[in-house]
Amino acid sequence: MFRFLKVQKPESIDIGEVDDFIADIDVIDIRDTNEFEQGHIEGSRNIPARKLLLEPMRYLKQELKSYIVCQNGVNSTRVAQILNKEGFKVGNVRHGMDAYHKDDVLLAE
Repeated sequence: MFRFLKVQKPESIDIGEVDDFIADIDVIDIRDTNEFEQGHIEGSRNIPARKLLLEPMRYLKQELKSYIVCQNGVNSTRVAQILNKEGFKVGNVRHGMDAYHKDDVLLAE
């Protein structure tokens, strides 16, 4: 009856790895601007999910691997899956900002 396409999960990194690789990757925070301003990964860019999905060529840097982060890792996984399906090479920050807060890592404000 129904045929479901297997959607491949994007490559994921743990929140602790972001700090290790921040100079070599592009971190895109897809939360809304208010959430981003309350605290975000230092060096990340705020591009809300809808904007990124509408114009990925405008926002994704071809010279760096991009990793998507959201609050808990759910939306960033979905966005990364969509972008990968469209031919972009993006990864996901596993468990999102919730994990960042739990690790007591310093946030930029």
